[in-house]
Order: sequence, then structure tokens, then C-alpha cells
Amino acid sequence: MSTNSEAIKDLFTQVLLQCAELGLITGEVFALDGCKLPSNASKEWSGKISDLRKKKKDLEMLLSRLLQQHKELDKNVKAKKIQEPFRKTLGEDKERHDRHVNRIEAKLKKLKQHLSVAEPKTGPSGQEVQGNITDNESARIKSSHGYIQGYNGVAIADSGNQVIIAAEAVGSGSENGNVFRRCLISLKQTCGW
Repeated sequence: MSTNSEAIKDLFTQVLLQCAELGLITGEVFALDGCKLPSNASKEWSGKISDLRKKKKDLEMLLSRLLQQHKELDKNVKAKKIQEPFRKTLGEDKERHDRHVNRIEAKLKKLKQHLSVAEPKTGPSGQEVQGNITDNESARIKSSHGYIQGYNGVAIADSGNQVIIAAEAVGSGSENGNVFRRCLISLKQTCGW
């Protein structure tokens, strides 16, 4: 769908103009409604810039501790004997260690890349709000299933015949006046109303 967004917008505009010509849009009262839509982004990667810097520092400390512990275990003959019976079920200790270290290093790399170019994401009040490394346009939203990382799908319908006149996916949890204004501005730009 993202590759055809202009064609879809054009088709939507044509349908709205046709509805207006047929008198199906009264323009007297509009209704706004929304639904929470999850994005393909993990809540784990959400936070303000300061939160993400702290997460990076914590991961660096964890990695350092792990490497130190494994150096000490490598020297400890008694620990190797204790682990020997569990080798079949748990696998080789070095392999487990390497997988764990690699996962942490991958997370650190991802955080470092993001923080090297990241700008604070500001909300409607001008204050910094949580962003997301994977999908910075999405937001942490409270839904009926708890908190999700996603969007609020908002639609505005004309009261006359329930024709949807504007729709937008917004990285905000509330259907507030700002969303309503943005949809109306989008409608005005699209249809020239």
C-alpha cells in the first residue's frame, strides 16, 4: 500500500468529490473516532534520548561484567567440573557465552547508531516525549490490552450520511483537537475545501 499512496489519495479525493456532488456530505457536524493500531516496533526500543543513553550505559556495564565473569570461569577448574554434566542439555558454555555476548553487542550497536543521529522527539506541549529506535513516528499508547507501541488510526465522518471524509494514522494516544485539525487541513489540501 505504501508504494501506491498517491494513487490511493487520488482515488479517495475523487470519491469524496463525487459524494459532495451527490449531496451526501452535509458539512454540518463531523464525528471523530479512532482505534489503536500496533506498529512493528518493540516497546524495548522506546524512550527519551536520556533513557536510551542510560540503556546504552547499562548494556555496556552488563557486557563488561559478563566478559569479566567468563574470564574468571575459564580459569576456574572447579566450575568447569560442575558444569560438565550439563553440557549435553545446555550446550557448550563457550557457545552460550558467545551467543549472549553477541546479542548484547548487537543491541549496543543499534543504540549507538541511533544515538549518533537522534534528535529529541517533541510532543504537542513542546516537551520531549518518548521516541522509538525502530519506528520513531509511532508512540507508546494505552489500549484495552495494556500499552502498545503503535498508532492511533483516526477517521472523521460527516454526520449526514456517515461518509468518511478524512483518515490518518497518528503516533499519539488521544483523539484530540490537534488530530482533528490535522485531518481537516489534510482534507482541505486534498479536496480544496
